[in-house]
Amino acid sequence: MIQFFHVFKQYFRSNEALSDINLSIERGEFVFLTGASGAGKSTLLKLIYKQEEPSKGQILIDSVNSTLIPPAKLYKLRRQIGIVFQDFKLLMNRTVQENVAIPLLVRGERRSALENKVNSTLALVGLSHRAHRQPGHRALHRDHPHLREDQRQRHHHHHRHPRPQPDQPLPQAHHQAGQGAAGPGPLPRGGRMKFMARALQQALSNILRNKTVNFLCLGIIAFTLLVPGIFSFISFHLDRTINRLSENVEAIFYIRDDVDSAGVEGLMQRIAGSLLVKETRYASRDQARAEFAREFPELEYILAEFSESPFPASLHVRFRSDSRRLVPIESFIRDIEKDGRVESVQLNLDWARKIAMIKKFASLAGLFLSAILLIVSIFIIFNVVKINIFFRKEEIVILRLVGATDRYIKAPFLLEGLILGSLGGLLAGGLLLLTIRAFPLYAAFIHQVVKGLIDFTQLPLRIFWQLLATGAAIGLFSSFISLRRFIRIRPE
Repeated sequence: MIQFFHVFKQYFRSNEALSDINLSIERGEFVFLTGASGAGKSTLLKLIYKQEEPSKGQILIDSVNSTLIPPAKLYKLRRQIGIVFQDFKLLMNRTVQENVAIPLLVRGERRSALENKVNSTLALVGLSHRAHRQPGHRALHRDHPHLREDQRQRHHHHHRHPRPQPDQPLPQAHHQAGQGAAGPGPLPRGGRMKFMARALQQALSNILRNKTVNFLCLGIIAFTLLVPGIFSFISFHLDRTINRLSENVEAIFYIRDDVDSAGVEGLMQRIAGSLLVKETRYASRDQARAEFAREFPELEYILAEFSESPFPASLHVRFRSDSRRLVPIESFIRDIEKDGRVESVQLNLDWARKIAMIKKFASLAGLFLSAILLIVSIFIIFNVVKINIFFRKEEIVILRLVGATDRYIKAPFLLEGLILGSLGGLLAGGLLLLTIRAFPLYAAFIHQVVKGLIDFTQLPLRIFWQLLATGAAIGLFSSFISLRRFIRIRPE
């Protein structure tokens, strides 16, 4: 049942298309709406399937107030309404069979039921043998001169049924279209289980349709991700170098001469109690003299001039290897240095500290450049998706009119961004591998300087995964933003 209660529709202040319309159409009634051009016939129909909203009044469809249906739930109403549009609403890049199947596909119809409905409908109008022709194909009209224009419209409007015969009831959009002649062949699989497959197929079609733009997009994404990839590679190897230097981090605490054995023992216990310390060794003054003589035998004649050892007693402390512990180690050493029993401290962390500074600078520079390039990449994918949205604008309108959900429409575009970003990440990984292989050949001097810090023969697999994940995230985010901007949930 369709009911209008005091419905008004005004497009402009001085142009009132409908004024105080009240009507009731009962279930099963066959109603003709007639009137002069501009009388509001099309406007009234658009109000029924909510392509337009009334300025005032209420509209009930099967006792449901359609004016209160939120845009996100509008597809449920449109799936229950069959419409023959005045302007065809055809997708010229799809076959007759695919056009007819669209309303069933968006509803997730099972393959067997979908094929039966489409094939029987095409057989009913004698077009089974032209099922794989596109609507604009001249042969379609040449082979059927007996079809009047209005009959062709009813055939071409892919989401509707042919005019009923006197002995045949008007089929509804949600009823079985009937069984009959053998169909023209299998259709793309429908149903929820094939939702992602359809979206993926459409996404790939979008990418291949605009090859030049998308290949350019891939190149820019790859270059964008190559820069952070290079800095990640450098940071990884600098970390390894710092860890290697940190494996032998030692501090020598020289003990004052007036400290007795109990004081030395107490200091050793304090140092050994730290979780940072791996081992502690005490060296007396005589032991220090013996070690000096062993390491520098050519200077032993100098020691002979001293009756006692000129070296103070000391504690040799080795710390656990972990580059992340460098700052705590330095803090611990400064704390022990304040102990009155300690005269001075010697620490072999100079190289590790310098490399850590280089790594910090490289990380900050890489972060800055990467942020700029990632913004550029997001902007590019955003616009590529926008181009495809505008290219498919007519199709999106048709899909909404036949009851497609917002998810059904947006999924291919999200996958398109995901695919472009992921491919860009893979390409960036390949370029990074090529770069580190070519660097020693084309930058030999620099390679000789830094080869002790960076190993150009090893590219960690995790960097590939990082580039792939980053590219995929950029693609999804860019597509999402583009969809939010250019495909909004609203009646069409």
